[in-house]
Amino acid sequence: MKQLKTIIITAITTVFYFLPSFGGVGGGGAYAQVAGAPYIVPAPEEEESCPFTTEGRDFWVTFLRATENDFFGIIDPGFFLKITTGNLAADVTLTFTEGGANSVFNYHINGYSAEFIDLSKMPLGGATFIDKRSAVRPIPNGGIPTPPKSQKTLHITSTTPVSVYAFNTGQATTDATIVMPVPAWGMNYYMLGYRAFGVNSDEIIIAATNGTTLSLVNDIANTTTPIMDGANPLILNRGDVYYTRSDINGDLTGRHITSNYPVAYFTHSEMSQIPFGYPAGDILWEQLSPVDSWGKTFLVPNTLEYNNSGNNIGNHIRIIASENNTKVEYFSGAIPVTTYNDGITDIPGDTPIGSGGILQAGQWFELEIPRSGSNSCFIKADKAVGVAAYMTGKGGVPGQGYGDPAITRIPAIDQLTPDVTVSPFLFPTLSSSFQTTLDEPGARHFMIIIAPTASKDNISVITSSGAVTLDPNQWIDNPDTANPVTNPGGTAMSYYDYEFEISNDPNKAFNVIGPDGVIVLAYGIYPAESYYYNAGSGACVINP
Repeated sequence: MKQLKTIIITAITTVFYFLPSFGGVGGGGAYAQVAGAPYIVPAPEEEESCPFTTEGRDFWVTFLRATENDFFGIIDPGFFLKITTGNLAADVTLTFTEGGANSVFNYHINGYSAEFIDLSKMPLGGATFIDKRSAVRPIPNGGIPTPPKSQKTLHITSTTPVSVYAFNTGQATTDATIVMPVPAWGMNYYMLGYRAFGVNSDEIIIAATNGTTLSLVNDIANTTTPIMDGANPLILNRGDVYYTRSDINGDLTGRHITSNYPVAYFTHSEMSQIPFGYPAGDILWEQLSPVDSWGKTFLVPNTLEYNNSGNNIGNHIRIIASENNTKVEYFSGAIPVTTYNDGITDIPGDTPIGSGGILQAGQWFELEIPRSGSNSCFIKADKAVGVAAYMTGKGGVPGQGYGDPAITRIPAIDQLTPDVTVSPFLFPTLSSSFQTTLDEPGARHFMIIIAPTASKDNISVITSSGAVTLDPNQWIDNPDTANPVTNPGGTAMSYYDYEFEISNDPNKAFNVIGPDGVIVLAYGIYPAESYYYNAGSGACVINP
């Protein structure tokens, strides 16, 4: 019944989408945005029938610099998009906000397919291309301009719902993010990032409504301060991007931002070591979800990482609270014991708690998932929390071991969605070796399917060439979610780590369908290389 209700709502919202009063934009829901007009907040939906997901028709994105690229002499990294469709074909338009000639590009994408877009080779016709990377890079080499905003953004619209993924690549320097549609944006965000190593951490905010203002909240003092542009409050208009930067070795985790209209909010680090001090660094990049789509229960699996040099630490997790007196329980997770290069043995800024401990608004802590047992961590809170997962450094001699630091936000179990369409980030072999090593024959690409245990054997994966067979023996059940003591009245959860065949058509899309819903994460690894992102989930208001 859940799928049927979703189909009915989707059909209704499709009708609303084309009504003139809604401005002809929007993604996944029965409301949209007209430039400069007040934002229409959707009415709370019944959780079972909420139609809002990470798929949509209206997206904005920008790209950032990765300092480690400079170590390899790569001043201009690769900026790429992957846009996927489900069973419906889509006509997609990319519009570079800076305007001028050659700023609009159109694509037709067939059903169950994907479009791989290299922003350095935007097609002008025939064999003629133009490099548009400078139009989406708001922070140039040499620091942040004043005022700290620009129009170096990219607007993506589609005639039918699509998923959009963005990749910032360099040799041994890659991360990726899902791009969230405008209806999934919010007005209340907390930063989940990581400490930078010798460089800076960044906060990136995109506006889609004229007259957008931002405020910085101090949860301890209970004060709100407008973000200023000189003597006046900073004002963002449609397509503007704002950016702020930490001090060297800084960590913006815990930073609390509110706005008068919904905005897109990205975390970024030019380079981070995870844990800090391990000799493997990489950029971190992810679009974060607003507080109103946070939840109370989470399953966080480990990614597959080969650590030939002896580092067998699992993925790390950060958990942040937005309300005082938030009780957080965690199972199969542990406070990491870390020694840093600078002699610090604690993680600066965190509030480590044991399972069942209490966080106040804005406080956060870090866990490590052991690589044993269920190889996953179950998190349960009595108030909604934000969660991010981090791939760790390989911790050894360069060239040994798979994997590198990367970040993804983790959706709550409440954000299960009936289906997700994803396409692996496959380069043509050795096509862009100056920008990434993920085009090497040994690169490996995966998706993690998270689903209720009761329906795991009924999960289907559909492509344009037919169904994909999942081995029922490869599902990993999380015992804590099935335990009536640790999860009374809750849903038992399982996950499946599926490896994409490198020989697969890079334009093939995989549609994952679950009768009780799924969440899909995606990642890739190579020696000294990795990316990690949420590939698809619900984006409903479950924490109003």
